[in-house]
Order: sequence, then structure tokens, then C-alpha cells
Amino acid sequence: MDKAITELHQILQRLIGLHRQLLDITRREKTALLEMNLKEVQENTFDKEATLYSVHQAETERQRKISEIAILTKTPVEELTIQKLVIQVQGSDIKMAEQLRTTANALTVLIDRIKDQNKENSRLVEQSLIHIREMKRNVLGESQRGSETY
Repeated sequence: MDKAITELHQILQRLIGLHRQLLDITRREKTALLEMNLKEVQENTFDKEATLYSVHQAETERQRKISEIAILTKTPVEELTIQKLVIQVQGSDIKMAEQLRTTANALTVLIDRIKDQNKENSRLVEQSLIHIREMKRNVLGESQRGSETY
């Protein structure tokens, strides 16, 4: 089981690296949105999609490894969380239990930051869309019907 736990920890470390990349991309995305740099927005979108694909692959690996550990520990897979695994591992390997706990906490913090950054970016996009719609109405002459002077 020690090998499976070590492999799970490596998968979690890879997820942390991918989520750091994702956070960096979402921050670059915000800058590109603020600067109205379409090329950068497109590049960031591509990078984000590629990184999300890698995250999904690593997450699938993590789920397989959790299933394997569930079998080894005779624990129902739906009940085996990282926190419960930390408690189980503490009895035999305190160092690994602490590494798992730290890794899981770091991943949670990164995910929360990414969610917050995505919300901020979404808000910026929504504001931009409102301005674009208003500009479209102005260009089409729908803004003020009463003014026929121009």
C-alpha cells in the first residue's frame, strides 16, 4: 500500500503544478482582458483548454489510484477521501500523512484562487459585453430615436 500512497502523492503534486499553471493563465487572461488584447485572450484560452485537459487526465489517474487504495484498505471508494486517507496513513507513516495533508490543502487553496480569478474574469467579460451592446446600439442609431439631426 505504501507504493500506492506514494503514487497518489505524486499525482497530487502533478495536480498542484497544473493548477499553478491554470492560476497563472487566469491571471494573464485578466491582464489581456483589461488591455483588450484579443490575441492574448485567444492564446490564454488555448493554454487554458490544454491545461484543463491535462488536469482532467491527472484527476482520472487520481480517481483510479483512490479506487486501488480503497480495495487495498477494504474501504468503500465513495467514502475514501484524502482526509480519511491521511488519518489511516498517520498510524504507520506520519511523514507521508503530513505530505498528503499539505498537498491536499495546497490544492484546495489553488482551486479556490482559480475560482475567484475566473469569477473576476467573467465579470470583466460581462461588463465588456454590456459596453459592446451599447456601442452597437449607438452605431446602428438605436440609442436615441428622437434625434434625427445627425
